Amino acid sequence: MREGNPLKVWTPSDPGDYEVRYVVARGYKVLAKAPLAVTAVPAKVEPAGPVNVGGWVEVKWEGPARDGDFISVASANQSPGASISRTAVKEGNPLKVRAASDAGEYEVRYVLVRGYRLLAKAPLTVNAVTAEVTPPATAAAGAEFSGAWKGPGYPEDYVTIARTIQPPGAYLNSMAVKRGNPVKLRAPKEPGTYEVRYILGRGHRQLGKATITITAP
Repeated sequence: MREGNPLKVWTPSDPGDYEVRYVVARGYKVLAKAPLAVTAVPAKVEPAGPVNVGGWVEVKWEGPARDGDFISVASANQSPGASISRTAVKEGNPLKVRAASDAGEYEVRYVLVRGYRLLAKAPLTVNAVTAEVTPPATAAAGAEFSGAWKGPGYPEDYVTIARTIQPPGAYLNSMAVKRGNPVKLRAPKEPGTYEVRYILGRGHRQLGKATITITAP
């Protein structure tokens, strides 16, 4: 009550019939109450799709725009509070949210932050994307070499040199694609057969690869 008169209290995130109550702190006795009907609030999302793996989705939205509400990309089986990516509605309308790093069918959602209530959703198709890397056939151990690439070119993407048994997120040397095309990489010091790879920065997915032979200097 020290917050003032009148004061404000949040309504529940689910529509229905409720009560507003005056409760005395000592003993939690209800001294007064009045009915309150909480109605559903309309919301809508309109994603511009389909979109490529790891790309940005432009979304037009309608909703209550409460502080903390967000637009998300999620799998159909994820709870409203879970997401692959999200952007707060305060960022604008339309706004952009990042697509998944795996191709498939997803949902774009308007989520009310209080109670993580799903107010609206729309389907989104995320298409697969490929990439190519073109390193030289051979390079001397420890030497620098250039590798051309073709791919989505997102700022987080990178080209690596790795052992053939290493997973996509592991490597011996790397360079961000934003540094140019071709990129320059440092060859390993141990001769052998390696892979030059194009890696999607979001999710560390391998989109393309080529073999390179590292020779003794």
